Amino acid sequence: MSDNSRTTNQATALREKLEFNDFPQPTYEKWHGEVDKQLKGGSFEKLMITKTYEDFNLKPIYLKDDISRLDYIKSQPGFPPYIRSTNPLGYTQKSWEIAQETAYPTPEQFNKAILYDTQRGQTAVNIILDAASRFGKDPDKAASNQVGLDGVSIASLTDLEKALNGIDIEQMPVFIDAGISAMPFAAIYISYARKHGKDLSKLRGIIKTDPLRELTVSGKLPIPLETAFSEMAVLTKWTKNNVPELRTIAIDSAPYHNGGASAVEELAFAIATAVEYIRKTESDELSIDDIASRICFEFSLGSNFFTEIAKLRAARLLWSKVVDACGGNEQSAKMVIHARSSDINKTMYDPYVNMLRATTEAFAGITGGCDSLHAGFFDKAIRLPDEFSRRYSRNIQVILQQECHFDKVIDPAGGSWYIESLTDLIARKAWSIFQEIEKKGGMFKALRDGHPQKVIAKTAALRIENLAKRKDVLVGTNMYPNLSEKPLEEKPLDHEMIFKERLEQIKQTRSSADTLKTDLLQKISDRTDANDDNLMESLTDAATAGATLGEISESLHKSNKQSIAVEPVKTIRIPEIFEAIRQAVGKYKAKTGESIKVFLVNSGKVSQYKPRADFASGFFGVGGFEILPSRDFKSNDETVKNILDSKAQVVIFCSADDNYPEIVPALSKSLKQKNPDLITVVAGNPKRLDDSVKHAAIDEYIYMGVNVYETLVRISKHLEVIS
Repeated sequence: MSDNSRTTNQATALREKLEFNDFPQPTYEKWHGEVDKQLKGGSFEKLMITKTYEDFNLKPIYLKDDISRLDYIKSQPGFPPYIRSTNPLGYTQKSWEIAQETAYPTPEQFNKAILYDTQRGQTAVNIILDAASRFGKDPDKAASNQVGLDGVSIASLTDLEKALNGIDIEQMPVFIDAGISAMPFAAIYISYARKHGKDLSKLRGIIKTDPLRELTVSGKLPIPLETAFSEMAVLTKWTKNNVPELRTIAIDSAPYHNGGASAVEELAFAIATAVEYIRKTESDELSIDDIASRICFEFSLGSNFFTEIAKLRAARLLWSKVVDACGGNEQSAKMVIHARSSDINKTMYDPYVNMLRATTEAFAGITGGCDSLHAGFFDKAIRLPDEFSRRYSRNIQVILQQECHFDKVIDPAGGSWYIESLTDLIARKAWSIFQEIEKKGGMFKALRDGHPQKVIAKTAALRIENLAKRKDVLVGTNMYPNLSEKPLEEKPLDHEMIFKERLEQIKQTRSSADTLKTDLLQKISDRTDANDDNLMESLTDAATAGATLGEISESLHKSNKQSIAVEPVKTIRIPEIFEAIRQAVGKYKAKTGESIKVFLVNSGKVSQYKPRADFASGFFGVGGFEILPSRDFKSNDETVKNILDSKAQVVIFCSADDNYPEIVPALSKSLKQKNPDLITVVAGNPKRLDDSVKHAAIDEYIYMGVNVYETLVRISKHLEVIS
């Protein structure tokens, strides 16, 4: 017998001996019993069950039985209800689009950045118009601080030519977020494509029409909502016949997500918005399949990794259910998802941690099966991204694709007992909230009545409270502060310079316009049929003749006097509460030349004081306070002298509870006599302390569960750091 044959036989014999069925199978009950032993009397429900913002009780372990009741668990990628993917081959046939946002203020700056980035891995153009353009205002008709704000100022065909110079829009999808100006901008875009000889049938991407999103963000629309819906229908019908691969309807959940909504609330409001749009645009000329196949959903991705994966999978399930209920076919029931990193959790302090947040968020989006993705810039809370910031965010996606090979696997989360269970929970809860919205008459009526706003505000308040109490952790903000960091340079936009530059450019555009422009704009103003089949052609002709975005918008909406208003959803960035304290402390130091000093009085054995000293250092460090290291002092008098000599404004006693009666009353009394303004703090819960300590003129107590933010604010106000 050869050596190879002998080795093979030995391996076979070993496998037969090691059948897994021969090993004892531990039951859930046995595991639970072992955990109870480890908890040593602690509550399993309190210590091992995680409560989420979605009101779920997440278990520490999931078993096969948890997914046995799911009727879709055996579904395959590319087949209804599309939880696993809308494509049987997933990313192996076509990877997700790397669609990084490029929000520089002028067409020239935008073009320089997009050319650079598309040569280095970016696969889609992502245009976000500035605040002025989104509301149909040319630079010379808008407030100066709105021009170039949060996007690129594009007001004419000439501007678009500058922005897209060198970009082949036949080869690369283009995403355009034009706000309420979607139809006028679409005319400029189509004019550009025709002028440059592009085949309209090859244009891909989306021109986003999403009026409820604009209403939710700003609280108002410059045109009646019915007009916005009418324009959505006209643009959708025209592109169906002329630009079949270009989507026209967006469902952007960012206002809800960045307002603080939970995953189920965000998903429910997105589905409700989509149903509202279907109702408002469906007609004899636009079927459910025409509409659904031109919708793109845009979801934000938070830092709860598994929840975000499950959210995208649940979204496809619910959309499939909606389209089926509306009579749509399987093809139109395939949800298209553009995902983007969350803005709500990005920090100004320790901003490089945002790189890690964006990485996990992008990872979740890809694992969840998004079709395109924007990975956020680490410095967005501070400034416009520079080349380094853009490169890092872009390369998050490139590495996940080229090095981690996520484009070689279909639904990597599929079959996970935890994720499949979470997907089902999210889908069911979101569907229940969606049904509540339907009972209220749909998404617009719910917004008008303030229902989603109240729901989101409640969740947002809980998020802020949990951050303030450090139940939720933002590294570098409310835990583990880096007090020695060098702040990033802010590089604020020079709005006046941008405004002047754009005024000159729009002036040149107007002077070079075709003489036919006035007649073409008048024709648009004089139309009598809001659903005129030739309206898009008229708008495109006007754009070709040199009409600006603002002029087209004005002519299109000339007869519209009525507008609509609702309470907007307040966008939050949860780190701001702690950042405000650190900024105030920083300004105090810049003004006085002195930092706010915190003196630690550590007593007893190291094992008795160190945990609380570390806790206290982190507690006050998140406010930007300077922590003075403690030393061994031989007497109370020496301790008092050193505290007073240090010019500390806050003193913290750190030791075991049993040691405090011997330390705190005498020291606190002596310190207060010599410096009544000195703030005295005990590291410990007053409910567990001796009465002698509680009656010792102590100003604050710090312990696990106390509201860190409110404590720091009270102290900062006492020290006149915050007014």
